[in-house]
Amino acid sequence: MEMKTITKEFSLEPLELDEEFEKEAFASVAKNRQYNYMKFVLTDDEPNANKQRVPVSEFPNLIQSGAFAPIKKYPNDLPDGHEGSTPLGVITHLKQYNNQIIGMAALWARERPEDVNFIKEAFAEKKPINISWEIGYMDSKVDEETGVEDLLDTSLQAAVLVGLPAYQGRTPVYAFSSINKPEDNTLDELEKLKSELEEFKTKLKDSEAALEATKPQLVELEQLRDFKATVEQKEAEAAKIKDIKTKFAEAGLEKDDKYFEDNREKFLSMDEASFEFFLQELVAFASQTKKDDKKPEDSTASQIPNFVSEGGSYDVSEIVQALRARQQKK
Repeated sequence: MEMKTITKEFSLEPLELDEEFEKEAFASVAKNRQYNYMKFVLTDDEPNANKQRVPVSEFPNLIQSGAFAPIKKYPNDLPDGHEGSTPLGVITHLKQYNNQIIGMAALWARERPEDVNFIKEAFAEKKPINISWEIGYMDSKVDEETGVEDLLDTSLQAAVLVGLPAYQGRTPVYAFSSINKPEDNTLDELEKLKSELEEFKTKLKDSEAALEATKPQLVELEQLRDFKATVEQKEAEAAKIKDIKTKFAEAGLEKDDKYFEDNREKFLSMDEASFEFFLQELVAFASQTKKDDKKPEDSTASQIPNFVSEGGSYDVSEIVQALRARQQKK
């Protein structure tokens, strides 16, 4: 069966990369100082404008076939199409990330210095960079409901940098950096960091001065807070003692001010339930005391006679005889 080739174009925009994949790719590319590197999204599993898509099941084919596939570019320009484009580097890494294939390409800075600098400057100035990939496929299948054609038995043939944005911007080049001349970016970044550090030091110094100026106000504020807390506590204690006096009066318990002053700390330490229990005990005790003090004159209960001694003493037998004699008289 004859292999067919499909060519599609994509708009390129910044995008974050999987951290583990990025570290692995960096380590590999950095072994050769002649390279620059470029990160990009190769494809996703969504339909394109022509209702064609690469299903996730085909991702392994593209990843396997895409290793060292060429990255191409038209010399000294970025035209809309890919005609006349020549290899600028190779794809070194491809990996599935959710519903996408992300990759890294090594660009030959030594062989194509002008084109590499062209890409580097365009990316630094946030000018649009677009990529067009070429995928070969042996078979396809059309979904009758959606009309979307799935490409099957695929292989990646090339990726081409172009100037015409297309395909809804879903496969961007999202990072570009120089490895063979790191000092260029490093010096600029160092100067920027120095400037930011000086600015930070100035702000820190101003903040420290402002903080020092507010210390007297902070001390005064703390004193006012302590005074306010003391006043509020005294007011709360006075209100509680007043309430306790009212409850004593309502319970019919008469106590002078000295009693409440002597028991002030004990009352203040009591919660509501403890005080109610204490008050009930006082009321109950007072009631029992009044009952014991009462002596009814008409009581018919038997009482022990009041024996009065007239200068002598009695033994038990004499007392018994006296009681019997008294009983007989009745």
